[in-house]
Amino acid sequence: MAGYRVLAIERQYGSSGLAVGEGVAKKLGIRCYGREILELTAKKLNVNVENIEHMEENGHKSLLYDLALLAQSSFTGNGLQADRQVFLEESNIIQEIAMKEKCVIVGRCAAGILHERKDCLRVFIYADLPYRIKTATQKYGVASDMALGVLKQNDKRRAAFYKNNTEHIWDNWSGYDLCLNSGTLGVEKCIDIIVNIMAEN
Repeated sequence: MAGYRVLAIERQYGSSGLAVGEGVAKKLGIRCYGREILELTAKKLNVNVENIEHMEENGHKSLLYDLALLAQSSFTGNGLQADRQVFLEESNIIQEIAMKEKCVIVGRCAAGILHERKDCLRVFIYADLPYRIKTATQKYGVASDMALGVLKQNDKRRAAFYKNNTEHIWDNWSGYDLCLNSGTLGVEKCIDIIVNIMAEN
């Protein structure tokens, strides 16, 4: 059986999915991509990373903002909306990375983009609300009285971004090879499980 070369992680906000991805990458001696995908996309399209983040958070809500972003870029004239252009470039970058190296990719719809690759292990990291709220407040600095709202807002945004761009359902567990509860297993156990699977293939 062909081995897994790429790990694509999607995760609930506050589930420590990034920490899991970084831990797997460290143990396997490979690179972990997360925000780096955004930075590579911004560089390729000649826009600010903050502009891309704003667009992803707001989708098609601001036509004027889309037009302003396009005006700053060097790829106008192909008839696509700005947010779609950004995602297509992100998708190209993710596929290029997956082709050339063993790696971990956290978020960025990588599990959906690479769903046809047999050498990609697609993992969803989730956790119960108390764990996620604790993570949000202690690690991300979210105010305790706002934590639940922040969790729901971020999960909703990730789900919409995933569905709009991949036509797959973000939190449909049947779309993944493995789903792990970091709240009960702990980050280190999640890392070990994934490393063992990737090492066995």
